[in-house]
Amino acid sequence: IVKKRPVLSGEEQFAVDDMWYSWYEPKHTIGKVQQWHGNAGAIIRCWAYYRRYGFGLKDMSEHAVLNANYLRHALHREAAAAGVSHMFVDGADAEVAKHEFTISLQPAKEAVGISAMDVAKGLLDQGYMAPTVYFPLVVPECMMFEPTETESRDTLDQFAKDFVKVLQIDADTLHEAPITTPVRRVDEVYAARNLCLKHPFDDE
Repeated sequence: IVKKRPVLSGEEQFAVDDMWYSWYEPKHTIGKVQQWHGNAGAIIRCWAYYRRYGFGLKDMSEHAVLNANYLRHALHREAAAAGVSHMFVDGADAEVAKHEFTISLQPAKEAVGISAMDVAKGLLDQGYMAPTVYFPLVVPECMMFEPTETESRDTLDQFAKDFVKVLQIDADTLHEAPITTPVRRVDEVYAARNLCLKHPFDDE
């Protein structure tokens, strides 16, 4: 049931009269939650980005959409050529994607036992930053690809080839990926359940 609850933030504005304002701290406060001006650093970066590129933003957006749609088709093309097109399906039933697109690796998980996380870790061994995995949650074994406007066609073609190469790695080997990075596969479940938000100094 939704109902009115005490304000928990640390500072609240209230008017003293028509011209002056003051601050007070509520009785049941959890402290200051947000900067008064919001995330000023992000706002300044956005402003600088717009100022730098100006009318070029439209072209950049079009290139980002073009790259996303090109890569989407390139993945299917390379997968079909390698005989692994049955390993994934599009995450959304749409002819044209925008600046990003999703695929579902649920077929791969059911067929050979490799997950979206396995494929993402395998891409690290190929020298790529792994795509977003398991988001959005409505797509099972989801991977989200968002190639930027700066990626060349050659880069997108090579990525599609390397993605298919990862799909062809046997499951037992892929479960151990990454093997070429300084840090091997991290126990993400343990990390989520045992948060460490500061360096554990020796004197503690």
